[in-house]
Amino acid sequence: MKVFLTGGTGLLGSHLAEGLRAAGHEVVALVRPRSDSRYLGALGCRLAVGDVTDDPSLHRERLEGCQVLIHAAASIYGAPSLEAARWVNVEGTRRLLEGAVEAGVARAIQVSSVAVYGDAPGPLSEETPLNWPLPPWDYYGRSKREGEEVAFRFHREGRLAVTVFRPPAIMGERDRLFIPYLLRWIRGPVILLPGPGRNRLPVVYAGNLVDPFLKVVEGMGGGEVFNLTEDVEVTLRDLLEGLCRQVGKHPRFITVPAGMVRKGAALAEGLGFRIPGARDLKLTRVARLVLEDNPYPARKAKAVLGWAPRFTLDEALARIGKWLRGEKGFA
Repeated sequence: MKVFLTGGTGLLGSHLAEGLRAAGHEVVALVRPRSDSRYLGALGCRLAVGDVTDDPSLHRERLEGCQVLIHAAASIYGAPSLEAARWVNVEGTRRLLEGAVEAGVARAIQVSSVAVYGDAPGPLSEETPLNWPLPPWDYYGRSKREGEEVAFRFHREGRLAVTVFRPPAIMGERDRLFIPYLLRWIRGPVILLPGPGRNRLPVVYAGNLVDPFLKVVEGMGGGEVFNLTEDVEVTLRDLLEGLCRQVGKHPRFITVPAGMVRKGAALAEGLGFRIPGARDLKLTRVARLVLEDNPYPARKAKAVLGWAPRFTLDEALARIGKWLRGEKGFA
């Protein structure tokens, strides 16, 4: 199978490229002119230089001969404006799918996010209506909702079969967001732990996401949406302790009462504080996700696609630790 992949230089995309190549598929990866594409080249991917917002005619030429499109590129948290996020996540999606239709591509996988649910009360399954109000400055959630609408419009019109995947936070090798935040969290001799740290987190390992994509690439799905949100059971304390072991740290944990965390997040948010690099991610939402159990069930993906994790939490952290030691210089 010949697969066209966007976002291949990112965390999820690089693991998808790795999994696709290991399964024997040919991969054409769209990469921006100045992006670091050495890993993709080493995997044997063919590189197509461009951007998702290019004219559909350019995408048509790049997608020629491909049977499947995987659209994993996105403007994530930190876009300067809603218009900037929409340009990539909505208009870029439309242009890419237009090019795919013109090239005769049969199937497309759109990578969305659980951010489309907003702060609606859980559980939040694929049947949950996407009508919970999103704040004006939630550029990511709003643009990903609209991107899904664009993708499903192509499916309803019979132009190509579209499957949408909604992952939560993703961790893994080549992570430029989640793992770096955790490393800053654990850098001192004392780690402040929100609540008891025993709740199940909405975090998945990128390597465990490969199999559902392979199932759709090889013919399953079409017109459906799947939460890819529960690979292995992971608690905040297990995650932090495991990462500490991988980087050779032995800190002391101090529990911060959950009520204090919630009030502090609400106060900081009210005063205008935002997460550096992710200004449109609400502090109160982060507090909720680290204090409560994962509200996003993945029963459908397990039942329909047979999703089961390739890697345990310990194995995933060991792979991340090996990358950190080899690429980032951790002793």
